Amino acid sequence: MTFFSAAKLILTLHCDESSHLLSDAQDRELTRVERAALSFHLMLCRNCCRFRRQLEFMRKALRRLAGHDEPGEMSTTATLSPEARDRIREAVRRRVEEDE
Repeated sequence: MTFFSAAKLILTLHCDESSHLLSDAQDRELTRVERAALSFHLMLCRNCCRFRRQLEFMRKALRRLAGHDEPGEMSTTATLSPEARDRIREAVRRRVEEDE
């Protein structure tokens, strides 16, 4: 990527491209230029900041549900009985099947 194409991406990133980069960042490491463009856009765009927080919230919630708590966080598996965890998993599974 040339200097000018990198600068153009950084300065002209739109919300739809930002949302794609935020989603991509869940699965892969963004390039330096992508990170810079996204950071610059997030400084200016309240809606994309909100979308990023929503993605982070969902990721943490799903990790907790799966029993993969983040380091330094209180473990949900330690506070719920195995029966309660099974009931929650079953309720989520039924809800997902209903939505499909």
